[in-house]
Amino acid sequence: MCALEFLAAMWNNLTATVVFPVVTLFFLTLFFLYYFKISQPLPGTADWVSEEINKPKLTFFSTRHQLEKRDVAPILIITAVFSFLALFSLGDRSAPQSFHHFSDFRREVYIELREPEEISEIMFYTGLWTWHYPL
Repeated sequence: MCALEFLAAMWNNLTATVVFPVVTLFFLTLFFLYYFKISQPLPGTADWVSEEINKPKLTFFSTRHQLEKRDVAPILIITAVFSFLALFSLGDRSAPQSFHHFSDFRREVYIELREPEEISEIMFYTGLWTWHYPL
């Protein structure tokens, strides 16, 4: 498979489940880079000189800043978009509509097929909230 076919296949299989985390991480990275840049004192100012002199060497710790009102909007937007995409189409919309209720005296079902078929697995739907599965 050549690279163009691979990229075409990847593009055709993109879903919100794949795109949203990538886009979110990209924008979060941009947000934190911007936040880091604006939280630093301007070079040449007294704060910058003081920080350079007193800065501990080889550490990841820095000052922490309180959340401000302008920080609430990005947090709420990210939460709302993620919640919508995570919960949209959650679950199965095509549950079986017909059931067979086993009675005490007859616990068998016969299925007649039009032509011979090889059966590799059998699945049964127990319905919702039926906490008892008779065997």
